[in-house]
Amino acid sequence: FWRIAPVVCIAQGGGLAVQGLWAGPWFRDVAGLPPLDVAHHLLVMSIALTVGFTITGPISELCERVGISKIGVVGLGSLVIAGVLALLALEITPRGYWVWILFGLLSNVPIVAFPALSEHFGAEYSGRSNTALNLVMFTSAFTVQYLVGHVLDRRPVLEGRYDPAGY
Repeated sequence: FWRIAPVVCIAQGGGLAVQGLWAGPWFRDVAGLPPLDVAHHLLVMSIALTVGFTITGPISELCERVGISKIGVVGLGSLVIAGVLALLALEITPRGYWVWILFGLLSNVPIVAFPALSEHFGAEYSGRSNTALNLVMFTSAFTVQYLVGHVLDRRPVLEGRYDPAGY
């Protein structure tokens, strides 16, 4: 449990924090998008997230058929998510839909850890392990949301917007 929980907390918790709270302000403050374009980008990211939820399970099963375990899928997916976030942090095509589509598609890959934990701990402890992972994952999402806000609040507010350097 403690080998996979930190990966899920960082990848899934970070994904939830970005999608749930900070993507909209980032589009406005860093990418400089007007409100309608912010809404379009959020919509595209949400559609990609929905598609990602739909295809993550079947893709995980396909990976297992070729020898990549569920934990391997979580690890590989988390690395790709980190790469996508690096592209955003470096402001490479910050207005581009493709980066946000990738983020939406992949940010839910860490949920594959839930069935992996169930397989590992068996029926007797699967409920406990999944509940514990869910608790630490959402706790990390709220913590990341708070920490991003804390960092942004330490920077000067410029014309009602967060300082892009804070992101």
